Amino acid sequence: MTDGRLFLAPRNALAAPPERAVRRWPGSHEIPVLVRLVWSTSTQVVPGVVVRSARDRVLVRWHPSAREAQTRMTWLSREDVRTELRHPGTGEPWPST
Repeated sequence: MTDGRLFLAPRNALAAPPERAVRRWPGSHEIPVLVRLVWSTSTQVVPGVVVRSARDRVLVRWHPSAREAQTRMTWLSREDVRTELRHPGTGEPWPST
């Protein structure tokens, strides 16, 4: 449940796809991932879990900070969600912007 507060969305957040395009992540396992969030003043990488997916985007659950119990859910492109900090094919780090 939400307490009714409104939060700023990251600049790289996407709109939710049509419901028919969404599928739950297979099984009851939630996949731990690293989430890249682009804000107006910085880029942040936080831990999260994949909740649902569509062809070109995923819904991730993440915590704004370690001190807050509140969780956030955001649709992001697949390029902004990884299981490793470095690109598995090239070993290159994420771009900062």
